[in-house]
Amino acid sequence: MKLSKEQLDQLKAYETAEQTIHNMKVNVTLTLEGILLKNIDLHSLSIAVKEEQMAERTWTFELDDHRHVVEIEHGGPLGTRVIQVDGQMVEDSSKFWDTGSSYPFTIGEHECVLTIERQLINYQYRLSVDGREIV
Repeated sequence: MKLSKEQLDQLKAYETAEQTIHNMKVNVTLTLEGILLKNIDLHSLSIAVKEEQMAERTWTFELDDHRHVVEIEHGGPLGTRVIQVDGQMVEDSSKFWDTGSSYPFTIGEHECVLTIERQLINYQYRLSVDGREIV
């Protein structure tokens, strides 16, 4: 299986994060997805979160004769995410060791869900409006 440049870059970023974690001081012990992580300095980890590359995805579509734009900026495994709908922020949060999540919101009377799905070495982003996926 041949990996794309984006997948190779993401894999390199993961390897860099793993090396950063490996070099940190003892402060806490965490268990994430069944993996025991020891010797983690949370301050250093928080710096790694700030330096993490953000993936961006934008959907532009017509709904009820109006153009709408939904945007996500997502920081991958360390989980920072910002979601905007028509320029208004609807989510600004983080989820340590992001394994995926869903964010429901409405546009007018329409039910929308933005889903982050973790893949092998990257994330997939899906937007549905009234149960129909926006491509």
